[in-house]
Amino acid sequence: MLFFIQTSFAQLSVADLQQLHNKARYRGTEDDFQRAFAKNLRYPASAMKAGTVGTVLGVIKISGDGEVAAIETLNKADKDLKAEFIRVARLTEKMWAATRDILAFSYAVIPIAFMMKGKGYEAGLSKSPGFFMGLARINGFSTSSSFAAPVKQEKDYVARANKLIEKGKYEKAAKELEQLVNLQPLYLPYYHNLVKLYEKMGDANQVAYYKQVLQLLES
Repeated sequence: MLFFIQTSFAQLSVADLQQLHNKARYRGTEDDFQRAFAKNLRYPASAMKAGTVGTVLGVIKISGDGEVAAIETLNKADKDLKAEFIRVARLTEKMWAATRDILAFSYAVIPIAFMMKGKGYEAGLSKSPGFFMGLARINGFSTSSSFAAPVKQEKDYVARANKLIEKGKYEKAAKELEQLVNLQPLYLPYYHNLVKLYEKMGDANQVAYYKQVLQLLES
């Protein structure tokens, strides 16, 4: 079995994005998949200590013979949260039904909300697109007040991004906006703001990528 898996950020191809509606078939019910996935999830200790919250829009790419071909994310998720998604996604090997179409791939898109009790973060995922395979939520908490760092609020990211844009520091501003997407990956205005910023930066690849993601989420 050969996995093409990135542990740092690597975007899905345009071809992948155009096929994400081709939903993978789990060997069992979708409820079975959600329960099995959620059962194996753990909140990374390093992320909990740092007070890291957010949602990973995980993607498992399945070949026509039912094999896992790649594991990636739609958003630029925190590296520790992404690594946890990859770890659990690997456990689904041999659990996907073959389509017998060797020319086509199918996809399992799984949003995973990593939340921390008492930190004021709630992922807005109640109205997920139909091609998503359910939703997994995991709560982290601490018995020590010094263990988990405070969670930065969305308004703080917006304020920082605006100040950076005013100073012409577009790359740093983009990172702040990416964090907003990680917090609320279904809130489309954040994507529109990213597209506008990347247009200002002249980054055609990022503009094309996020326009395609927007098209998917709006469908």
